[in-house]
Amino acid sequence: MTNETTHKLVVDGHVHLYPCFDTARFLTAAQTNLAVAAHRYGAGAGALLFTETARDNAFDALKEGSLLPPGWQADGAADDPALLLRSEQGGLPLIIVAGRQIQTRERIEVLALASDAPVPADGTALAEVLAALAADGVPAVLPWGVGKWMGDRGRVVTQTFAQTPGLLAGDNAGRPVGWPAPALFAGHPVIPGTDPLPYSGAETNVGRYGFVLEAPVALSRPGAAIRAWLAGLTASPPSFGRRAGPTGFAVGQARMRMG
Repeated sequence: MTNETTHKLVVDGHVHLYPCFDTARFLTAAQTNLAVAAHRYGAGAGALLFTETARDNAFDALKEGSLLPPGWQADGAADDPALLLRSEQGGLPLIIVAGRQIQTRERIEVLALASDAPVPADGTALAEVLAALAADGVPAVLPWGVGKWMGDRGRVVTQTFAQTPGLLAGDNAGRPVGWPAPALFAGHPVIPGTDPLPYSGAETNVGRYGFVLEAPVALSRPGAAIRAWLAGLTASPPSFGRRAGPTGFAVGQARMRMG
């Protein structure tokens, strides 16, 4: 277990490692893409905040070693919701942080970040989900998505932000360049991430969009430090990377529908 501490991380705040992804390509892309931001901001490591659906268990598979590609080593404390991955080829250390994505009864997504504890089941009411996460000290994010903050769902989202102190907003790389930022972004801390779509090849986008975390993070227990930082966030952190252009957005949506 390493005793290193870094004072700055570059973080992709919304990550899926879907079964259709090539894990070696996923990790190499994340390391390469985050290294660009790390060089710019002087960060000592990169981090991926996993937001796994109820169907996926990639974090556990990486921890057990069954999903870890040759040439990569993983280390982590039993009581910390994160793994430290290093490539035998060198390069930027990668922190993989456990987390879940919950689909509420209202069809609103909630991200439960930096925790490997059980979360409410899909179909649970939004208020119940947020109350359960708050009781466990788990940072919660309502991520923006195409059409998901409009109409009846949009009204529920607006009301929920107004009534829930500490709730974070999520942006993703799929929001096309040129689209106006949602009005709710102005009043709440925003956590950016790539939110890769579930089709083969999309794993190369991981690490291209995210934020800078400035705080001491012990690489022996990074998950706890990241969770505490998120829980205390009162303003949007600096972001890095670029969102999709209109063409990239259209291609991604088409690829996802094709599978």
